[in-house]
Amino acid sequence: MSTLSPNHYGLRSLIPSCHVYDCKTGKHVTRPSYQVIIDGFPCTDVSRNNANSSDNRTTISDGSLRTGAVFGQIVDMCVDRDEEVEWGLHENVFAIQDAPKPENVGLALQFENVGLSNLDWIGHKMNEEAKCFFKAFGLQPSECFNSDISRLRLWMPWIKFRLLGDVPHDEIHSIMQDWVPIGIGF
Repeated sequence: MSTLSPNHYGLRSLIPSCHVYDCKTGKHVTRPSYQVIIDGFPCTDVSRNNANSSDNRTTISDGSLRTGAVFGQIVDMCVDRDEEVEWGLHENVFAIQDAPKPENVGLALQFENVGLSNLDWIGHKMNEEAKCFFKAFGLQPSECFNSDISRLRLWMPWIKFRLLGDVPHDEIHSIMQDWVPIGIGF
């Protein structure tokens, strides 16, 4: 039986078993099956409001810090529950699309087909590991939802390749653009 301690921010312990430890009630509970994952993984490591974040532009590629570790575990959930999970949505700060400083490119330089930003690596991991079609949109919450939040956000919808059949990727891009018509497509 898997347990999740109150101080553990990771999700890996949720994957192998349907039994998880509910920290609030102090009991083991059965996790229901799921077809959709909607998440907002930690952003502090890559936020422009964090003075040290410019050094963390490879956190997704190398799975480091909370941002990279938790995102990696979300990808693991997509892989481990492949026949169950169908689609989802990631949300994070706009700065996740910033490229690293030249002296901090780390692992990213070893892969010629992947860009250098954390967003490039999110797309790569969703495509190659989770087997999902992925698209990112920049949104201004104050304009989209009449919200007091003024910082740009990234919404990243994805869908499992197995559900798309032979639909051409350019058609899927068009469909996803219709999902978020006021977004800034990447």
